[in-house]
Amino acid sequence: ITVASLLKDDQTLYPTPAHIFELCRQQNFDILLVDMMKHSSSGDTGNFVEEIICKKIPGLESTCSALHEQMAEKKGRHNPSVPLHYDFVAVEACQSGLIDGALVSREEARKAIQNQQEDVLGLGPNDFPLICPGEDMLKKILEMSIDHEER
Repeated sequence: ITVASLLKDDQTLYPTPAHIFELCRQQNFDILLVDMMKHSSSGDTGNFVEEIICKKIPGLESTCSALHEQMAEKKGRHNPSVPLHYDFVAVEACQSGLIDGALVSREEARKAIQNQQEDVLGLGPNDFPLICPGEDMLKKILEMSIDHEER
């Protein structure tokens, strides 16, 4: 999800990346443009942050070394996938007024929902009933996806 996809049809994103680029250029800032799409689609599974810090921005040798040390420490460890289902339900419940966000924290709501789903009902995070978008919404999502892919 990008910020632009959250805008209503009559809204525009301002400042745009082009505006920010122009403002920085006018102030004589050093500018480094990175095509993240090209990098991610090239099949290169290398670390994008490492690429930027160690190869693109001069003068960051200490930062690069620290990054390599941190990466070596974490080698073999992985970031396990965490289901976000309970968090989504908690946020929606708060936005719908079912939970008072001033009285119950997001974490408390998430844990309570997870407890109800797993311990009380004996269900898992993938057992929530889902409501699929209608045909018009699916077409809009497809159009947005194609537009985003073509950029």
